Order: sequence, then structure tokens, then C-alpha cells
Amino acid sequence: MEVKKYRLTDVCDFQGGSQPPKSEWTKTLKDGYVRMLQIRDFTQPNKENIEYVRITNRIKTCKSEDILIGRYGASVGKILTGLAGAYNVAIMKTIPDQKKLLKPYLRHLLVSPSFQNYILNVGGRAAQAGFSKSDLSRFDVFLPSLENQKRIAQVLTDCEELIAKRKESIALLDELLKSTFLDMFWKKNLDYQNWERDTIEGYALKRKASMRSGPFGSSLLHEEFSESGDVKVLGIDNVVNNFYEEGKPRYITFKKYEELKRYTVHPGDVLISIMATNGRSAVVPQNIPLAINSKHLAAITLNQKKILPFYLKYSFQYHPLILKQLSKRVKGAIMSGLNLTIIKELKLPQPPLSLQEKFSSVVLKIIETNKLYHNNLLELEYLYGRLSQDVFKGELDLSKVALREEFKK
Repeated sequence: MEVKKYRLTDVCDFQGGSQPPKSEWTKTLKDGYVRMLQIRDFTQPNKENIEYVRITNRIKTCKSEDILIGRYGASVGKILTGLAGAYNVAIMKTIPDQKKLLKPYLRHLLVSPSFQNYILNVGGRAAQAGFSKSDLSRFDVFLPSLENQKRIAQVLTDCEELIAKRKESIALLDELLKSTFLDMFWKKNLDYQNWERDTIEGYALKRKASMRSGPFGSSLLHEEFSESGDVKVLGIDNVVNNFYEEGKPRYITFKKYEELKRYTVHPGDVLISIMATNGRSAVVPQNIPLAINSKHLAAITLNQKKILPFYLKYSFQYHPLILKQLSKRVKGAIMSGLNLTIIKELKLPQPPLSLQEKFSSVVLKIIETNKLYHNNLLELEYLYGRLSQDVFKGELDLSKVALREEFKK
């Protein structure tokens, strides 16, 4: 498949947005006004934050099919499309020469790792100062014929749709688990009001350090970790998807473990992240090797004659009573400020063990399916990344792919 090399700005122009004075803004649509597009309009489409600006020769406008790029801050390099109106200075519009570069191909190029990595690293300053047309002129692109651009866009779009479907399947599993939990342990269960309540600390096993966060400060230094060793160290990556995963290889010596024995993690412990991605949780599997938890996790060893690990773990995610208490004690969806003291003081009903056991059996089946879906998703994302990397380097020939009608236009 023949390709030609160009500088990006030789085949695509880029137009920055405008920032009209606040006196020309309004929250209601009037004659002579147009919607003003900001990053949040694309990233938070369900929020009521639509604003309009007066139409003047100073504003820059786009159509819904135009491809835009986030220019500053946390949204630098974010690819935006689907809305029409004026756009502000935090956004840049692409204007491809469609005799050489088709919009569907351009969109896939802009979301590819090669372009995204370039934008994030350009000059070491992109996140703060944004990027300019001059920066984009140093990015090389390899363009096949227009027909082959259509084929590439079709293959990559198919990959994106497979990834989206797998993510939807994972979300549906989560909804199934949530609805099952609420049916069994919330007000739909007529016995709910009769269950005794206790604090999570009250449900912990009555022994020293049954609730603990990992070693802080000089007790365990990063340089003491190795990729292999005697004792595994569990961190956020082991619970980030709300089920136990192997995570990164992180070990300490048995000698170091002797100093940190009180942080030993046991099969059936409930782990809850208390730094960064706060509130993620998992139940430690039965086949866990010798391990401790890091400072990023709280570990709870339960009295399983009272409550079972999966009931507590999913109470932390779904139980309205727990979520209401947390909303008063921590900040926002990331649960900023969550700590072991707060977790200890949370109150939770105690359902019959037989009901908890029934729920646990459902959980185990769903977790296995969830892991399978997550592994499948990782494979799909790897395939998509590899395909886009090879395609945009001009190293993959897709000229024999049959074009479907919707991609022939």
C-alpha cells in the first residue's frame, strides 16, 4: 500500500477559537446569538451549562461534523466532535485538505497513541501553555490514497465499536450485581427493618490490627520494593476495578516483612483504597500468597459469624445507608478525605448469614464473567492500539479490505 509522508500542517489547517467579552454572553438563546462551545459541553453533556454569545465577525464557528482538539490543561489533546456553534480559545478546529486527508481518517489519527503522545509531550509544556500550529507542523503523517484511508477508518471504527460493546457488557454486569444487592439487602426485603445494626469496627474480628492501613513514611520506602521476592505488597492497582487483580509485581524481602507483620493480608479480607482512587474495594482471594497492604489500602479482617466479605465489599459500593454516611463525611465521587477512622464508624445492618451466603455465590459467578470481559477488553484495546500504530506509520496494508457502503461516501 503506497503512502506519502507530509507534515501535518501541509494537509490540515488549524484554527484557534475566540473569547468574546462576558457582556456578549447569555444563558438564553436570542436572535443574533449562537451557542458557545466549551470543553465541558463535550465532556459533561448531561449538565445544564449551555451558554450563547453574540454573533460578530470576531467569533470562530464549527459544524457538528468538524473535528476539534482540546488545547489546554487537563483536556489538552482531547478530540471533540458532534456539536455546532462558536468555540472558545481552549479549542482548536481542524480544517483538513479533503483532497488529501479525509475527516474519518483524521479523527482516528488524532486519537492514536502517536499523536496523543506527541501532543502531551510537545516541548514539555503542552499541559500548561497549550500547543500552537507551529508545534503541529513538526508532526509527520503518512497518508495512503483516499480509498485506503476509508478502509483504515472502517477497520479502526469496527475496533472502537467492539471496545464500546465490551465496556457496555461490563457496565451491565455491574448493574445486575447492584440490582441483586439492593433486592436482597435494602427495603425491598421486608425483613430489612428488623436487622440489627453495628459499626464496621463492630463487625471486625476481635483481635489486634483487624482493621489497618498499611505502613507510612520511613516504615516502607519505595526503594525497598522489587519485582520479585518473598512477600507481595498490595496497592491500589490490586483493587482499582473493584475486584481483586494481580496488579504490578511489588515485593519485599522476608526480613523486611518481619518488621511489618501487623499489615499481613489474609484470605477473605476486604481491601478499600484510601488514597488517589478512594473507595475502590475487593475481597482477597483464598489463594493469596504471603502479602501485606500498602499505605494506600485499608484492610479489614471480619468476624465472619456476623458478616461476610462480599456483603461488606458491595455495601461499600451500593448500600444506600453506607453511601449516605459517606456523603456526609467525604468529598465528591472520589471520596476525598476517606480514612480508616471514617470506615470504622460507618453503621451497617446485619442480614442473616444464609442470605449473605446466597449473595456471595451470585457474586463469584459474576466476578468470573467480569474478569473474562475485562481481559477481553484489554486484548481489544491492545489490538486497536497496535493497529493504529502500524497503520499511521504506513506499515500495515489494508488495501484488500472490502469497503462497506457507509464508508464509501
